[in-house]
Amino acid sequence: MRKVITLLIPFLSLVAVNLTASPAGKWDVVAETAYGETYRLALTLTESDGKLGGTLTTPDGGTVQLQNVRLEGSNLTFEISLGGSLYTVESKIENDEITGTWKGGGDSGTVAAKRAQ
Repeated sequence: MRKVITLLIPFLSLVAVNLTASPAGKWDVVAETAYGETYRLALTLTESDGKLGGTLTTPDGGTVQLQNVRLEGSNLTFEISLGGSLYTVESKIENDEITGTWKGGGDSGTVAAKRAQ
């Protein structure tokens, strides 16, 4: 029994670190429309007093503030206002990758991101 516990301690430590890892940081994003257009964006997630926030940098260099940022388990959702339209992103974070969908402005598509190096 002692050997089993000794073997489990490092594993449980890794699980605990993974569960408490913050999504805060810079992410390289590729958003694709339903028509196959691809856009490269930069997402910066911040965490302050246990609340998430951040910005999205558009291909033309403009910066948009994230709204209603929520992280429930591994599900990350947020909204942005851009060009008079509200866009919603629903995604999942796994390790250092984000995958999901977006919709707004009469369009929709997919989103994929990796932590910036």
